[in-house]
Amino acid sequence: MYVCLCQGVTDRQIRAAAEDGARTVRDLNRRLGVGTGCGKCTSCAREVLAAHPAVRVAPPTRPARRPAAEPACPFPDPEPVPA
Repeated sequence: MYVCLCQGVTDRQIRAAAEDGARTVRDLNRRLGVGTGCGKCTSCAREVLAAHPAVRVAPPTRPARRPAAEPACPFPDPEPVPA
């Protein structure tokens, strides 16, 4: 089955790349051009790669958010008004 239509990459080619050492979508990008066109194929390519017995792919992670101590304000706090 075709995974990347832009580059004409099949699931067989992805599995073969995994056999040759590809472990990430970035590896597939470098070897086969996966994701260099429209990018819609990257999630399917990741699934095919993760299903290969030689590969253990961690799910994509998002960067940790910093706790917002105070709301960001471009203006300094006003000085207190004397009573």
